[in-house]
Amino acid sequence: MWRHPPKRQIGNPSMNAVNTSILGLLSRFRGRRITVHLKSQSKIVGRLVDLDDRLNLLLDEAEEVTGDDPVRRYGKILIRGNMVGIIQLPERF
Repeated sequence: MWRHPPKRQIGNPSMNAVNTSILGLLSRFRGRRITVHLKSQSKIVGRLVDLDDRLNLLLDEAEEVTGDDPVRRYGKILIRGNMVGIIQLPERF
């Protein structure tokens, strides 16, 4: 009888644990407003609707801001995880 080969852990196991804890922390902020600094130097503010293990973020009521002034309003957007530079969480948990 043929058996599937055992699943291999991809990457550093300790990094996978870190990624899991970061995703757990971020998931606690569903429904809250967060700020996402993109690698393209843009800053998006919106309410976190959902996220996945690749750090793709679904935001609602999203808007691009410069300083404190909104530049563009997007409504609901999906930000690919590879475009995320920094995620700024609300000051009050």
